[in-house]
Amino acid sequence: MPVIGSGRAKLEGDGRYELSQRAEYIREVAHIDTIVHRGIINTRDEPHSDRGRFYRWHHIMDDANMSEVSNALKFGTASIVFSMIEEGKCPLVELDNPVRALKVASEDVDFRVKYDVTVDGVHKKLYIWEISRVYHGAAAKAFPNIEEQTGDPLLGWVMRRWDRVLTHFEQDNAMDLYRELDWVIKRFWTEKLMGRKGTSWDEEAPRTDRGYHQVYPGGGLFPKLNKLPFERGGLERICDDGEIREAMHVPPQTTRAKLRGEMVEQQNAGNVLVGPSWSYIRVYEARGDTPFSPGLYLNYDPRETEWEFRTRKTEDS
Repeated sequence: MPVIGSGRAKLEGDGRYELSQRAEYIREVAHIDTIVHRGIINTRDEPHSDRGRFYRWHHIMDDANMSEVSNALKFGTASIVFSMIEEGKCPLVELDNPVRALKVASEDVDFRVKYDVTVDGVHKKLYIWEISRVYHGAAAKAFPNIEEQTGDPLLGWVMRRWDRVLTHFEQDNAMDLYRELDWVIKRFWTEKLMGRKGTSWDEEAPRTDRGYHQVYPGGGLFPKLNKLPFERGGLERICDDGEIREAMHVPPQTTRAKLRGEMVEQQNAGNVLVGPSWSYIRVYEARGDTPFSPGLYLNYDPRETEWEFRTRKTEDS
C-alpha cells in the first residue's frame, strides 16, 4: 500500500488524507463476494485460462493507479513475489488482524504505527514499509541476478526502484517522491494548490482528488502533469506516448486480447456479430434475409504462439 496506493482525500474532520482509495471498504480477508463482503482476495474460481495449469488470484484491494512508476511497481513487485512463491522462497508473513491493519495503515500517512507481524514464525513489530522490506530482502536473496534468472530486464529496474522507495520511507522523506508515487503526487499538489489559491483543505482536497483521475484530453490534473517535461516539474515517465498509442491498437500476440480485437474489427466491418464470454466467443454470421444467425464457436488456447482455432457448428446453424 505505501508503494502503490493512489491516495484519498477526506474532509478535515475525517482525518484529511489516507494512502488507499479502497482500504475503508474492505470487510474480509478473503470472500467470494465483491459488493458487500469485500475481501482483500476474491475467491471466485474463474482462472480465465487453462484450469489445469492456473488458479486465479483476484486481488481487489489494489487502487486505480495513474502514475507509470506506481503501475510498474504494482505489477513488477507482484510478479516477483509470485515467482518467490513458485520457487518456495517466499517468507510467510502474517498480520494479526489483516483487515484492521489495512485500515490503520491507510490512514498512517506518516508511518508512525508499528504492526504485529509474524515472519516465518517469529513475532515482530514492524512499520508498514518494513513489511514490504521483508519481501524485498527475500527477493534479493532468491534472485541475486534477477534479470538473468527471469529473462526479464524490467525486473532489475523494479528491484532497484522498490529499494529506493523504501529507503525514502525509512529516512522519512516520502514527500520527495512527488513525481513518482500516486498518493504522494496527489497530496503534494493538493497542498501546493491550497497555498497558491489560498483555499482550505476542505475546499481544495475533494476537487484535486477527483480531478487527478480525469483522463479525457485536456482534462484532469494527472494528464497535465504527465505532459510536462520533467525539468519543468513533470512526472517521471517510463513509457513514451508512441509506445502507449501502439499498445492501444496492438495487443500482446498470445493473449485473449488479440482474438477479441480481431472479432471486434469484424463486427465493426459488418461481417459478423460476436457474443464473447470468458471462455469462448460465439459468432453470428449474416445469412439471407436474416441479418445475423447463430454461426459457430471459436475456442482458442492462449498458451500457443500461433492461434489454433477449434470450431463446432451450433445446433441451430
